[in-house]
Amino acid sequence: MTLLGLALPLLMASAFLVWLGGTHELPTELAPPPAASMAPTPAPPPLSVVTVPVLYDLSGVDRQLTDQIPERIGDLGDRIPASDLPGLSFAFEATRGPVQVDVHGDTLTLTTELAYEGRGWYESGFFPTVRAGCPAGSTLRPRARVTLRAHLAIAPDWTLDPTLQVHAVEPLTSTDRDRCRPAGLQVDLTEFLMQLVTEALEGHLASMENSLSQVSLRVPADHAWRELVTPIGIGPEIWLALEPSGVALAGVSGEEGMEGERWLRAEVELQLQPRVRLGARPEMADRTLPDLSDDLQGRRGQATVQGEVSYTTLSQLLTEELSRQPLSFMGRQLHIEEARVWGAAGGALVIEIQANGPLSGRLWLAGTPRLDPESGEIRVPDLELFLAQGNILARLAMGTLRPRLTRMARDWVAWAPEEWTQPGTLLAAQDLSHTISPNMRLEGSLAALELSQIQATPGALLLHSTVEGTLRLRVEGA
Repeated sequence: MTLLGLALPLLMASAFLVWLGGTHELPTELAPPPAASMAPTPAPPPLSVVTVPVLYDLSGVDRQLTDQIPERIGDLGDRIPASDLPGLSFAFEATRGPVQVDVHGDTLTLTTELAYEGRGWYESGFFPTVRAGCPAGSTLRPRARVTLRAHLAIAPDWTLDPTLQVHAVEPLTSTDRDRCRPAGLQVDLTEFLMQLVTEALEGHLASMENSLSQVSLRVPADHAWRELVTPIGIGPEIWLALEPSGVALAGVSGEEGMEGERWLRAEVELQLQPRVRLGARPEMADRTLPDLSDDLQGRRGQATVQGEVSYTTLSQLLTEELSRQPLSFMGRQLHIEEARVWGAAGGALVIEIQANGPLSGRLWLAGTPRLDPESGEIRVPDLELFLAQGNILARLAMGTLRPRLTRMARDWVAWAPEEWTQPGTLLAAQDLSHTISPNMRLEGSLAALELSQIQATPGALLLHSTVEGTLRLRVEGA
């Protein structure tokens, strides 16, 4: 027998053994879910708490407060007995000027000037009644400065919860012009009249507080809430769902605008579980605005955003990508007909590829995706290859070059951070500013996200990232 006659059976036997040894069964724990089963809903992202300033135009509140301060206080025909001096009685009448409204911190200050007249009577019972008043004759009326203060707060039902007080009623100046010293009585009635004005104004505080308590922020807050629970389209089939679940009040203060307008600035804390989803528009969350809470649980300072990619969508994207960029090995092209992705137990990601051409067959790639802390790349360091079926070239390649193919696949299955954060991608920076209604605008943005975790779950591929951003609501002409 010739040397060739001896070698040919050995080569055929080797090829047959390679043929038999080149195919594999996918481990049970990596098997795809049954076609009829429903993918479980991915676990929600961690709770985050972000502070959103809500600016509310106080022009309407200014008018309400001003209207509640009477333009005329007291009546010269209404004599008030002096409790500590029998026989002495007084009457006064004051008219106020314009009201100046200022905001400092959580306090609204109203200041106005009064011009008043005072009358006094003394009846001893033995002598004729002594009458005197101020001003005398054509003298200008004395003046007083009145200061009211309202502590601003918001009740859990989103209404104003003010506390008003008469802070001061005092002569406008220290000159005689603004003192009340009636000729004939030899007494200075200024402080007594200031007290009478104070008591008269205090009688109006309850109605002023009641009027202010009718001012509700619920309508603009509800409009904003409806916007926040509505998924925002941030790219082709990419949706940002903030998913707010709770709201609390961190503080209230006043703010002056560039043109003198006054704003109520409410620091509102929002409890969010933000998700970015690739694929179909997600369902909207509960649209009901909750009452203000005392405290919210969640991470503060930075929000954790969960990116979710369904395996159906990921399979479609991978199929399109591989069909546009055919792979080659040893001069042979792999024409990808279909790619299918699913999540398996233990956080493993499985990719099934059906290839045609000189190297044809069905191949599985399976491993656990990890985030490289140094490069920020997503890699699958434990990726393994499994050939389900293939032609002889594919089986020979798998049987003889499997270690090399595995290394090549591990280098191939890698994603740089910019592939997820560049404009139009899943975790890109976003401008969230848009007009809600003619007098309401949501302003803000999300900075570029920093990927912090990747997890393959049976329901979807999850990417966790941290984000810093700004958000505020402006309500004008309320």
